[in-house]
Amino acid sequence: MVFWKKEAARDVLNVMHDVKKRIGAVRNFANLQESLLKIIREIDDSLDEVKAAIASRAQEEKSKPWIDHQFDVVIDSMAAKEIEQVNNIESALAVYASLADESVSAKDLELSIEGLMEEAQAIEEREASHAAQIDELARHTLREHLKTSSDAVPAGRLKDGVSFSDVLVVARQLGGWGVASSGKHVYQIVFPNSTRPIPLSKDVGSQLIAKAIVQQLRVLLPEHKIPSQSDVQKWLKRGKAA
Repeated sequence: MVFWKKEAARDVLNVMHDVKKRIGAVRNFANLQESLLKIIREIDDSLDEVKAAIASRAQEEKSKPWIDHQFDVVIDSMAAKEIEQVNNIESALAVYASLADESVSAKDLELSIEGLMEEAQAIEEREASHAAQIDELARHTLREHLKTSSDAVPAGRLKDGVSFSDVLVVARQLGGWGVASSGKHVYQIVFPNSTRPIPLSKDVGSQLIAKAIVQQLRVLLPEHKIPSQSDVQKWLKRGKAA
């Protein structure tokens, strides 16, 4: 999930997806009708929260430092289109409610039930497409980063066990590269517009390397893409940012 990932949106999606199961135990038609109308009202009442959740998720996706900030407008456009789809769902709910209210049998209610389930299916299909688009933005960014050559990284680990190669992987994802050195430190991480290289050494831990990377990213990236030191350290320990 991309835009329907937050709880407010995910809950609405789950209700539409499982609407038949939620009212399946109701046998009396009047109770069945009222249960369906109640679900439709609850979904409708939640749509403003859903739209806010979609906008919030767009901000989260734009904050990822491994996606170039030039793609912010792409993500904003995707989110705007999804919010428009929510507006369409809002209009469709009025139709489903009217059909349910005018129904005289359980069979009649199927039109509204199927409509809600089809809305859920359409959301899931769009979300699969959104996820693929976001992944491609990250891949495109990485391809651009990898156009800058990087020296082979030597075997070695930081003080707390993080391998030099894992540091390089994270650096490459964030726009940096490695440079072999004949000085005291045999390998250094460099970022564009770097104020100073980041030497790798068995005498320093990932916390200090993470701090140095964040300092370099402050020169390279817009403010909304600057990760926290704790996040960078977490990425170093797992060997990848994305």
